[in-house]
Amino acid sequence: MDADTPTTDGTVILPDDDHELARLVRLTDRALGRGILGWWARRRLRTRGLWDHKAIEDFGHRVTIELRFRGTRRQLQEFPDEQREWRRLGEFTDQRVKHSRQLLKAQLVRRVRTGATALQQRCDEMSKPRPKSWQRFEPLLRHLPAWAVSALSARSLPPKPALFDLVIIDEAAQCAIPAVLPLLYRAKRALIIGDPRQLPPVISLPEREEETHQMRAGIGVQWLADRRLTYTKHSAFDAFEMVAGEVHLLDEHYRCHPDIVAEPNRQVYQNRLTVLTDQSRLVAATDPAVRWHHIDGSFSHGQAGSGFNEAELHEVVAEVFRLRAVHPQASIGVVTPLAAQNRRLATTLAAAGLDENHVVCGTIHRFQGGERDIMIISPVGAHGIRDTTRNWLVHQTNLWNVAMTRARSQLVVVGDRPRWASQSGLLAAVAAPEAGYVDPTEKNTRAADALHASLRHGGLRVTRDVRLDGYHYDIAVSKSGAAWSLMILVDDPQGDPAGRPFRKVLALLDATPSVPVIRVPAWKCLTESEELVDRISALLHTPG
Repeated sequence: MDADTPTTDGTVILPDDDHELARLVRLTDRALGRGILGWWARRRLRTRGLWDHKAIEDFGHRVTIELRFRGTRRQLQEFPDEQREWRRLGEFTDQRVKHSRQLLKAQLVRRVRTGATALQQRCDEMSKPRPKSWQRFEPLLRHLPAWAVSALSARSLPPKPALFDLVIIDEAAQCAIPAVLPLLYRAKRALIIGDPRQLPPVISLPEREEETHQMRAGIGVQWLADRRLTYTKHSAFDAFEMVAGEVHLLDEHYRCHPDIVAEPNRQVYQNRLTVLTDQSRLVAATDPAVRWHHIDGSFSHGQAGSGFNEAELHEVVAEVFRLRAVHPQASIGVVTPLAAQNRRLATTLAAAGLDENHVVCGTIHRFQGGERDIMIISPVGAHGIRDTTRNWLVHQTNLWNVAMTRARSQLVVVGDRPRWASQSGLLAAVAAPEAGYVDPTEKNTRAADALHASLRHGGLRVTRDVRLDGYHYDIAVSKSGAAWSLMILVDDPQGDPAGRPFRKVLALLDATPSVPVIRVPAWKCLTESEELVDRISALLHTPG
C-alpha cells in the first residue's frame, strides 16, 4: 500500500520520507486556510480520504507530531551512549574527589607554612595557665579560615559579629535553640542542616518551669510556640525551618542496604528517599539484609522507668559472636533504647572478651551521626513490661529510625517478635512486614507492559516487577532456567529540566552488582519494540 493513502479503517499511512512528511504538514496548513490555495490543498487531501475541516485538522495535528518526533529521535540518536557516558562520569567524579583531597592537603600545608608565626603565637597563648582563647585569633584566621567546633566550644572564639562568612550548623535538629545563638552571632550567613525525624535535643528543664520563666519575662507562651522558639519543645532546626520559607530535602540515600531503609523510608519519609546504595561496597552483605532473631525473655523494671531483659541481652552477645565468626572484618554496633539494658549489655560483652575494639555498645543517642556495617537492636520490651514503658518504646519513631538506619549491610533485631508484631509503629513493621506491600507512588506501566509483551513475543523468558538486592526492576530477562541474566528499568523522566530523576535512574545501573542492568526509555518501548527485542537478545548472547 502506498504511503499517505487511506487504509480500510480510514487511517492514512504516513510516508517514511521526512521531506514528504514535511510537505504534508505544509499542505494541511494551507488546507485549513482560505482562498484559492486553501481550496486547492483541500482538493488534494480529498484523494487521501480527508473530506471535512475536522478530519484535516486532526490529520495535520498527527503529521506535525510525527515530524517533531522523528526530528527529536534523530537528535537523540546523535547523542553518545548514555550508560557508557554515565560510567565515564563516575570515573571523572572519583578522580575529582581524589584530586580535590590532594589540592586541600597542599593548601593546608601552604597555609600552615605561611602562618607559622601566628600558629606559634597561638600555641604560646594557649599553653599559659590561664590562656585568653580570643587572643591573637584573627591573625590566625587569615591563615586557617575554616574551623570545626561544637556549639559549646564556640565561646572560645572571639565574640565579634560576622566573624565568619559562613557558619554551617550540622545536626541542627539535635541542637537546642540557645546553643546555636553564639554561632549565629559570629556568622554573616548560615547553612542549617538537620533531620527533624531523628533525635531531638536532650532537654532536662520541665515544660512547666519554662512556662513560668516565660511569664516572668513577659513573653507569651503561644507567641513562642507559634514561632517554634520554645526551649522544651523545639530544636534549632524547627526555628529556622519556620523562618526560612523553603527546606531542601536531601532525598538520595547512599548508606544502607535498600531493605534496611525500606520501612523508615515508607513510614518516616513517606517514600521520598531514593536509595542509591552501591552494594559492591557493603562489607557484610547478606540475604536477607534485615533479620529478626526471636527470644521470649521477660522485662525487669529498674529505676526511673528504665529496665532490662536478661534473656535478650545474653542472646545479643551470642549473636555478636556468630556475626563476628562469619564477618570478621565487619564493624558491629549494639544499640538499645534503655540505659539499664545498655549498662548490662556493656558489662556482659566485656566479660565475654568483647571490648569496644570489637563491638560498640550504647543507647541510640550514642549512634546519632554514626554508622556500622552491622547493627544489632535490643528493643527490651517483653512480658512484664508496664504499659507506660511499653507505650513510650512503641511510639519512639525517631529513636527507631536512627537505630535502624545506622546499619550499612545488615540489621538484626533480637527480641520478642510476636509481642512487637502486635504493636504499632516502626519496629512493629519490621517484626511483621506487610506482605505484598506495593509502593504507593503512582507509575504508568503502559511502556513496560508493551516491552514485556514484545519480549515474550520474541521468545525471551521474562518476568515483570522483580525485586533483586532490595531494588525494584520493571522486567527481568533469563537466558535459560530460573536465573536472571538482565534487569531492565523502563524510565519516563517526564521532561524534568534539572535531570535529577534521570540521574537517579542511571545511578541504579550500578547498584546491583550481581546482574547487569540497562535503562530503556519509555518512548522506545512504545515506538521501537522490535529494535529493542533485537538489542536485548544481542546483550544476552554477548560474552561476559
